Amino acid sequence: MKRRVWRAERSSIAPMIQCAGFVAVIIALGLLYVWQQIETRDLNREILLLDERKTHLIQENSRLHVEVARKATTDRMEGIASSMFGLEYPMIGQIVSVTGSQPTRTLMTSSPDSDKSELVIVGADATTGIIASSSNPAMETENR
Repeated sequence: MKRRVWRAERSSIAPMIQCAGFVAVIIALGLLYVWQQIETRDLNREILLLDERKTHLIQENSRLHVEVARKATTDRMEGIASSMFGLEYPMIGQIVSVTGSQPTRTLMTSSPDSDKSELVIVGADATTGIIASSSNPAMETENR
């Protein structure tokens, strides 16, 4: 008799390896498909969450634009300037033009420390825009 048994054993291992390889490829493809489905589901969920956040941020941005427009009104700013800082509109003669032909103007101002008015001489250079002021020395000595 010939030794066919040995060849039969050897030839029976090759189909088993091919079958195991085929099963491994099928399992790998199945796992890849499941992983792809899970990733797709997670990305869709993230897209929905980001879309909701975008909608919320757009609404908040619109609300903030309305609030800025409301707070930037002139009436509101005037009210805050007068109530918080005590600012008032200037009286006639308090505003001096520095671009005119007269380099020196004289103003009557009052000091925050005293109720007396004092004479202030304001000089301006029209080319540089530098303003120089000096108080009346006679008034300064009276206030001290």
